[in-house]
Amino acid sequence: MCYITGENDIISNNHPKIIRHRADQAKLISVPTDQGFITYQGRFIKPEQACEVSYEVSQKAHSALRWLINRQGYHDNTRAIVAWATSGKSIPKIISNTLSLFRDVDEFDVKTIHDYTAQELGIRLSKLIAVYTVKLGNTEEIVVIGLNSSQDNKGRIAITFYRELSGSDFLNNIKSWHDPETGCTWWQNYNSNQQFFGAPSPKDIAEAAFNIEISGREISESEKKLRGSTIERLLPCITDGTNIPRDLIEACIRQASHRLGNRYGNTEAKTQYWNWEKTLGIACALYRYYYKNERRYSVTLERDRKNRDYLYGRLLAVAEGLERAALKAAGEQRETNAGRLMQRFADRPYSTWLVIEKQLSPYIQRLQAKEKTIGLAVFFKKEMDNIHTSFEHDDYCSDKPLSGEFLLGFHCQRANWRGNTDIDENEENKNTEEE
Repeated sequence: MCYITGENDIISNNHPKIIRHRADQAKLISVPTDQGFITYQGRFIKPEQACEVSYEVSQKAHSALRWLINRQGYHDNTRAIVAWATSGKSIPKIISNTLSLFRDVDEFDVKTIHDYTAQELGIRLSKLIAVYTVKLGNTEEIVVIGLNSSQDNKGRIAITFYRELSGSDFLNNIKSWHDPETGCTWWQNYNSNQQFFGAPSPKDIAEAAFNIEISGREISESEKKLRGSTIERLLPCITDGTNIPRDLIEACIRQASHRLGNRYGNTEAKTQYWNWEKTLGIACALYRYYYKNERRYSVTLERDRKNRDYLYGRLLAVAEGLERAALKAAGEQRETNAGRLMQRFADRPYSTWLVIEKQLSPYIQRLQAKEKTIGLAVFFKKEMDNIHTSFEHDDYCSDKPLSGEFLLGFHCQRANWRGNTDIDENEENKNTEEE
């Protein structure tokens, strides 16, 4: 009797392989061997005592799973993840970033997604979810499954993640992850062609947390396994709405703070710059999402936020902007002192800021020496004074390490003054890349 259908049929003892990819030799249901007692660890003598699956059911199930993984699944090394509706209707990809999520739907144009505000993205996201809601309905069953094996293309495949969700729950969780107000969203700068406001994908988060960059060098097998396990750890955050593991947030913050550490051997300056920009946006998104119920950070500059870490992040951004403006006026192309000392600044902000502030004097004089740039000197000095007066004395003089909140202040301040001072940092870096 087949345990799946409950009918008498021909039982299969040899089940299909080639499930995750064409070279896959591992199987979901193990093949019995002649070792008998050793094979079943003393629990059974014959395979029929454990499970009986008919030949027809086995072929259908394995073929369907193979087709789903090849068509809409994600596989990396030994790990595969796929989600589908049992009716066969299309669903949004669970491990896509916001840009890819919209790109997968023909009804939406993504050419100008980087021009969208948070409010416009929220409206657009609601429309997208409404389209899928009409297609799926509230009672449609959605299945999410993760597969992995301990050996490369050999042995037995284990089901490492499994969820069954209703259509409404699945879509609500997807919407919550990409929501511009309470989701894991921030301004993302992946490269010159991928700049958008939204949530990163689990794969992007894994690469940012552990300094893995596929375009800079070939990643090792251990890094592939680490990336795959991290992606699986993040799946419940999307499917169940659980919070992001704290260690991943701290790892992304460290990578974003270690600005000069995002170097990959002989990687070009273009890749180095965008690697750090990508990591910075992801770190801000994760930190904001982790504290979504407590602090409610805005993606725009909050001048009334008096938190020590946020203010120190703003100070660092102003210092970098001032020095970069002076370098640009002099025709120089190099990293700023604020960029070089960013990691030290995160660990010892007060003492490091005294060093950075002393180094700013010649750059202020350089801007004041030219009529075209004297306004920039006044602007940056005024910004610095306003931030200094927002500190409490004890907060300013404290050398306690900064939390990831300083990255939010740094990112927001930099975006704010960039528009006000006619300094386009992206354009400057493009010139650096061409050289």
